[in-house]
Amino acid sequence: MSNLLPQEEKETIKRDYRLRLSALSGFFISILLLISGIVFSAYILLLRSEFGAIQKDINLAKENQEEKELKTIVEETNNELGILSFATDPFSFKEVTDILFMHQNDTISISYINFGNDAKKIFLDIKGIAKTRDGLIAFLQSVEKDTRVSLLDSPISNLSKNANITFSAHIELKQHEGE
Repeated sequence: MSNLLPQEEKETIKRDYRLRLSALSGFFISILLLISGIVFSAYILLLRSEFGAIQKDINLAKENQEEKELKTIVEETNNELGILSFATDPFSFKEVTDILFMHQNDTISISYINFGNDAKKIFLDIKGIAKTRDGLIAFLQSVEKDTRVSLLDSPISNLSKNANITFSAHIELKQHEGE
């Protein structure tokens, strides 16, 4: 039938056909762009929420790290204050070390000294090596007889060997008079 139409009508039909085809293509492209925009927007929102969660985790980790660093600083400061407070104790550092080294004989080697206060008692914990059992016994008896010592506690296991004895002892000191 189209062959029977005049040429002008054929051109008008082709133009209308192309116009409709262009309009339909434009409509589908618009729908496609709209759908991809919605999907892209949803993806962006999801990324933002994940970024926010990751940022919160990072901030929390930084706060925990800062908290750990602060705890470490506080502990170190407390340790330093404990050492400094020893200077205000009734016994000076020299007196405490004299108690040990004054009684130490040539068979005793002291490798560890810990001193501090506990409920108004000054105490020393010592560790070391004794060449002989007799040397260790003489050292412990000599320390125990010191007038500044109120208690000497040494485990019986210190005497289990005859030579090269690894020993430990807990010593409590008396308070000065007038305190």
